[in-house]
Amino acid sequence: MSNDFDIGPLTWVKEEIDKSLHTVLENLNKYSENISDTAFLRYAQTHVYQASGALDMVGLEGCKFFCSELEKCISKLEQNEITSTPELNASLMHAVNTLLAYLESLMKGAHDVPLRLFDALAPIVLAQGGMLEKSDLFFPDTSHAAPKDIPTVELDEAAYIKFLAEQRQGYQKSLLSWLKAKEAYAVDGMVTALANVSEVQTRSAPKMMWWSASAFAQSLHDPDVAELAGAKRLCRKIDQELKLLLDGTSKANPQMLKDILYYVAESQADYPIINKAKQVYDLHSHIDHAIDHLGHGVIEASEIAVTVQLAEVVASFGDVWNEVSNKIDFHMENREHTTISVDHSLMVRCHDILDEHQPLCQQLSQVVVIDLYQALAQVIDFLKDGAGQTTHPILIEVAAGIHLLETALQEYTDLDATKIQKLLSEIQRLELIASGAAYTQLAHDRTNDLDADTMKVVISQIQESLQIVEQVLDG
Repeated sequence: MSNDFDIGPLTWVKEEIDKSLHTVLENLNKYSENISDTAFLRYAQTHVYQASGALDMVGLEGCKFFCSELEKCISKLEQNEITSTPELNASLMHAVNTLLAYLESLMKGAHDVPLRLFDALAPIVLAQGGMLEKSDLFFPDTSHAAPKDIPTVELDEAAYIKFLAEQRQGYQKSLLSWLKAKEAYAVDGMVTALANVSEVQTRSAPKMMWWSASAFAQSLHDPDVAELAGAKRLCRKIDQELKLLLDGTSKANPQMLKDILYYVAESQADYPIINKAKQVYDLHSHIDHAIDHLGHGVIEASEIAVTVQLAEVVASFGDVWNEVSNKIDFHMENREHTTISVDHSLMVRCHDILDEHQPLCQQLSQVVVIDLYQALAQVIDFLKDGAGQTTHPILIEVAAGIHLLETALQEYTDLDATKIQKLLSEIQRLELIASGAAYTQLAHDRTNDLDADTMKVVISQIQESLQIVEQVLDG
């Protein structure tokens, strides 16, 4: 089952959720200013509960869990069960902003991967004396039937009990060896024991549980998984579950299956059972991958507000740059290599706009956007201090950079690998211009004479020039 989230139901309740969460933020902010008035916490708790209910309706289990932890923390604060600190209050507001941004990313096509909320939620749980496990925010579909190629061996009751006891003993022996020396043969022994337990299960649910457990054991071949404290705790929990199975008191344990599958999903070990489990449960789409952050990283609402403000700044910078371009004679011959003069006062205005808003740009988390902003600033400094001399292609290149920066700010939460590569290429060209390189050197970076983004800028400038001509003719 693919993890593509259906945003349809979310669109129906998104406005209600946003309103509730913004009300939570308002009340938390008021409480942080006057911690003696716990009424603000009661109001915040009520609206977190309302948001949680709406999230439950649309099937966002991870977001609902996130809200329930926020609600518990706020309740404990209100009842003085935990101590209010500036750090905790800031963490609560950060968590709400993170959830708002996460929901916004879903609306823009991101996968529902609640693990991205872990860093924001962990300090909230810790403040309550708990410890958040990453598997707590892992919600794969566990309703799959057992693959048909998993063998089944039917035993009578006496043989079944004897067989389970032997497998548990083998598992315990291998686990002890693995805990002592981390030897591969010990992991293989655990895998064999759990796979054998799976084979003698005749019902689909327990068969899948123990087959998945064997995949988890196999994932311990990955040193990174093997070192995780949670993985070691899970090994012991599996032994306890084997005891319950042997005693005939074992019940469905969806939380354990979820924990098991989390470590399987995280494992980079290349083994048949692991790969099969990843395929059956579609585990890849439930894990947070670094490449996803290029387009769908969790970005707080406060940072999105900065991008909106900065986009307006870049637009005003672009208007001044258009004034620069409008004073250039575009009809000269051999203009690619002809040195032209630019209005120094306009260059100073461009410089001042970018320089004034550098601190605002530094508030962004997308480094590539910051770098493009700074590359443009470097070019403007170079042109401002270079006796007002430049070339027509460089003017076009700067205009393309402005266009790309404005677009990147408008699409800030949707910067995928392709878009980022365009930004990186533009940064390289602008930095070369700022270094004083000739345009003929820069031209080699183009796959065509003009790429699509530069062509948009050229067309825009042509349209503006035509408008000026029309105005003159009309006059």
